[in-house]
Amino acid sequence: MPGSAHTRSARGTACPPPVRAACRRSVLSGLISDMVTANLARHSRVLVENGFRNGHPDLIVDGVHPGNAVRAGEQGVEVKSNRKPGCAVDTHGTRSQRMRVFVHRTDNATEPAADRAAMRFTEIRLAPVTADDFRRNPRGNSAPGPLRRTGRASGSSAEPGVFGHLSA
Repeated sequence: MPGSAHTRSARGTACPPPVRAACRRSVLSGLISDMVTANLARHSRVLVENGFRNGHPDLIVDGVHPGNAVRAGEQGVEVKSNRKPGCAVDTHGTRSQRMRVFVHRTDNATEPAADRAAMRFTEIRLAPVTADDFRRNPRGNSAPGPLRRTGRASGSSAEPGVFGHLSA
């Protein structure tokens, strides 16, 4: 079907588009972060998913907080996903924490879409960050509601060793 987001299977039936084509990039990054968080918790000996909705960090030390849920904890790992190399990531606040950043690459150009390469991780980084590793990222007048302060941690602007490269 020309102009359709669907592709055809080997049997000729319509297939839904890949997730990466069906949602905004920020939604995809959030979905990847959630899936990675769940899998890291499943395979960890001491870390579990934070049971507090929208709590941080995403992974907390098992048994430290009642019910393994905390709004703002000190021990654990915040998990982020990004499509931009260099690990600059936006956060909803600047705080000292351990961050794990998964950088992914998606093929959005190859046509037809059925021939596109699978999404793959190109970098995985882990580092402790402090408030000094963030820069202010103002939201301008176009953002609804009051001006929000967000942080952006960057591997390129931070001192050497922050967001050390783990694998390519």
